[in-house]
Amino acid sequence: MDRKLLPLLTGTLVVVALALGVHASIAHAKDAPKAAPAKPALTQRYDDWYGIYMDGTKIGWAHIVLEPMRRADKAFLRSHYRIELRMKSMGSDREIKIEEELLFESKPPYRCVTGWNVQSQGAFSQRVQLTGGPGSFAALITAGGQTRKLTLAEDPVPFDVAMKPYLWFREKRAVGDTVTYRSFDLGEAEFDDDTLTVTEVVTTRVDGVPLTYYVAEQRSKRDGESGTMRIDQSGKLLSMQMMGVMEVRLEPEAVARKPGKPVDLFVSQIAKIDKPLGEPGKVTELIVEVRGRDIEKIQDGPRQRASLDKERKVLTLRLGAAHDPKVKATEEEIRASLAESAEHPIRDKKVVALAQRAVGDASTPHEKVKRLVAFVDKYVEDSYAAEPLSVLDIISVRKGDCTEHSLLFTTLARAVGVPAREVGGLMYLGDELRFGGRYGFGGHAWNEVVLDGIWVPVDATWGQVVADATHIRQGAEDSGQASAFLSLGGAELKLIKVVRKP
Repeated sequence: MDRKLLPLLTGTLVVVALALGVHASIAHAKDAPKAAPAKPALTQRYDDWYGIYMDGTKIGWAHIVLEPMRRADKAFLRSHYRIELRMKSMGSDREIKIEEELLFESKPPYRCVTGWNVQSQGAFSQRVQLTGGPGSFAALITAGGQTRKLTLAEDPVPFDVAMKPYLWFREKRAVGDTVTYRSFDLGEAEFDDDTLTVTEVVTTRVDGVPLTYYVAEQRSKRDGESGTMRIDQSGKLLSMQMMGVMEVRLEPEAVARKPGKPVDLFVSQIAKIDKPLGEPGKVTELIVEVRGRDIEKIQDGPRQRASLDKERKVLTLRLGAAHDPKVKATEEEIRASLAESAEHPIRDKKVVALAQRAVGDASTPHEKVKRLVAFVDKYVEDSYAAEPLSVLDIISVRKGDCTEHSLLFTTLARAVGVPAREVGGLMYLGDELRFGGRYGFGGHAWNEVVLDGIWVPVDATWGQVVADATHIRQGAEDSGQASAFLSLGGAELKLIKVVRKP
C-alpha cells in the first residue's frame, strides 16, 4: 500500500513569529518590578536582523524594527517585523512569509491605533487588519477571496506596557526572578499569558569587552510551548531556542539573509523503529520503548499511556483502545473546541453549507463524526505539494496533507456543534518506506472530538473514525501541537508488542 507522506507542520514557524513579535513589543507585563522602570518613550530607531535555523540548518530570516515615525502629520510609535522562510519537505519547496505592523500613540496612554498582519504560503495569503477603536476593536480577516469580521475579546495592549518585559531586564535580575505578561497575536487574533523566568545569569567577554546576559525560559499558557531566550541587560533578544530544534540568532543583515543549504526537514525528523508494524490501519494495540530528546514531553492522552523511566532514560508508550485513560473534556475545553477563531471560520456561509452537506440528516454526535470523517477524507485530495493557507483556500482547491484535513475537519465539526480540535504527533509511515534501512514514524496531524464527554481521536486523512494505534500523540492545538513531531525527531523506538486485526 502506498503511504501518504506528510510534510513538515508549519505551526512551529508561527511560534517563532510570535516569539519575535513579542520582542517587537506586543506584550503586556502584569508584574513589573517595584523599582521605577525606565521611561517607555522611544526616541531612537531599533533595527535588528535574525537568522532562523532548524537543527543548525538556516531556513530563513527575520527583520524587526521599532521606531518613532510620522504618518499623515501625526506622530506614532511603530513596531514592524518581517519573516521569510524557505525549506524543503518531501522534495517540495516551501516559501512562507509573515509580516506585521502595529502603530501606537506617541504619547500617554500609548494605545494601539491600528495594525495589520499578512501571511503567505506559496500562492495563498491571509491578511488581518485591525479596525475599530478602544472597546470595539475587531479583526478583518481576508482569506480565500472573502473577508469576515471577528470581534476581539479585549483591546490590543498599549505601547507603554508592551515594553515592560524588556525594560524588566534592564533592572538587575537574579536566577528565579519571574515576570508574567499579556501578549497579542494579530495573525490569529488571540491573546495569551506568557511567563519569563530567569534560569541563569552569564558574564562573559566579547572581543575583550565584558558582557552580561540573562538566560530565561519563556512559556506560553495558551499553547504550552516553551523556549529558552538569551537577553542582554538592555533588553535586546540575542537568541532563542524552541522545541530543541528551532533557533533564532541575532546576526548582521548580510549573515541573516544568507541562504542555507536546503535540507529535507521531513526526512530529517523521522523517528525510527527497529521492526516493521504491518499496515498501520490494522494496528489495534502497540507498545514501544522510546529513547531520544524531550521524551518527557509525551504524556498520557486519549488511547495513550506514557511511562517514563528517568534512570534508564526510556519512555514506554502503550497505544490503542486497551490503554485508553478515558480523558474527560472540561467545560473550558469544550467551549474552546466549539469557538470560532481566525483559523476556524465556523459561521462562514461556505463552511456552514459544506458542514450540512457532510453530515446530512445525522442527528447524533457519533453519526455526525462518522460522516465528517468520511466526507473530509474524500473531499480533500492528498497532496503534500499543495499549500492552502486557510480553510476557505482548502474548500476551494480541495488539496492538502494531514494539516489541511485536520483543519477542515475541526472547522466543519464545530460548525455542526461537535467539539473538535487538531492534534499533532507521529504516525507509522508503513513497511514500504525505509530511512537508512529502518522503518519510521513521521510527523502527522489528526483530530480529537468530544463524544459522551470523553476525548476521542479520529483521523480524517485516513478515513479512520477510530484512529489506529500507531498514532503517538504529542499534544492538542492548545497545548503545544507545533512541537508535535519536532521534539521526537531522530528518536529511536523499540517494538515491544503489536496487535493487528485480521
